[in-house]
Amino acid sequence: MNPTVPVLQVKHLRTYYRTRNGLSRAVDDISFDLRRGQTLALLGESGCGKSATALSVIRLVPKPAGWVVRSGDVLDGVPVTQGSEILFDNKDLLALPEAQMRPYRGSKITMIFQEPLTSLNPVYTVGDQLMEVVQLHQGLRGQAARQVALEMFKKVGIPSPEARLDEYPHQLSGGMRQRVMIAIALACKPDVLIADEPTTALDVTIQAQILDLLKDLQREFGMAVLLITHDLGVVAQMADEVAVMYAGKVVERGSVQQVFNHSRHPYTQGLFASLPGRQARGQKLCTIEGTVPESTNFPTGCRFNTRCPHRFAPCAGLEPLLLPQADGVQVACHLYTGVNAHV
Repeated sequence: MNPTVPVLQVKHLRTYYRTRNGLSRAVDDISFDLRRGQTLALLGESGCGKSATALSVIRLVPKPAGWVVRSGDVLDGVPVTQGSEILFDNKDLLALPEAQMRPYRGSKITMIFQEPLTSLNPVYTVGDQLMEVVQLHQGLRGQAARQVALEMFKKVGIPSPEARLDEYPHQLSGGMRQRVMIAIALACKPDVLIADEPTTALDVTIQAQILDLLKDLQREFGMAVLLITHDLGVVAQMADEVAVMYAGKVVERGSVQQVFNHSRHPYTQGLFASLPGRQARGQKLCTIEGTVPESTNFPTGCRFNTRCPHRFAPCAGLEPLLLPQADGVQVACHLYTGVNAHV
């Protein structure tokens, strides 16, 4: 593949869920692309739609409650004209039957899930679980599959790899289980790796080791990485670009340097202002007022307007578009769209 051409393109992604309280718009029209060797971080607090985006890409949205909106679907009695597209090497994965999707999921596009202890099967050894992936996608069996598993365990830095192959998930530490998950995800040398909060349950020392390992393996395999996180430190260490999500929308996107050094959106500014060390000595931590709105009942206009310290008249009535600024950063905020208080 051409490294300058996106290996993955997500266009107008909308992922909705039917709930007791109504229609939940977990992901509501977001677009991004990924090139080989690039790391894009989706940053935001819990419930903003990050993990739903990841599950949508590999088509694991739980059915029948959830679905990815396509052209022709009917919402509120109106047919959808601009549906979601997920293009891998210019092939729309959403249009594939499940049987044709399986060779992509786990081979071309893989995912490291948030909690390895719940992702690994407790009644099979970790070696068997890795060999199952090798058998399914590479057709190797027996000693050949075990040899691939052994090499992957060595590559991700698992000590005594031969012995570890025959151990069960509960016999491993949290850091070792996460390394097993990485080995399983990378066994087929994928083009795209989705890492959903890969270090959440780990202590700081192990977290740094896992992030360094992911960076080393990314350079070796040349894969694109979609990093899902709420941790600004992880973004700073891992990502090239960052897309900040709030209430199912991307509100700001740019390079890590641009967003970290000169954030535009009030929500992004609030995230950075709440970091310890950003306050004068003796001052309390800054907070973002209010709470995240329910995905079944977003406010009209800008979804952040009920919490925004800079809100003005258009914010409650007009939904801002994600627009590029002079330096290439994209921002969805009326402070930058050109509308004024008289609209």
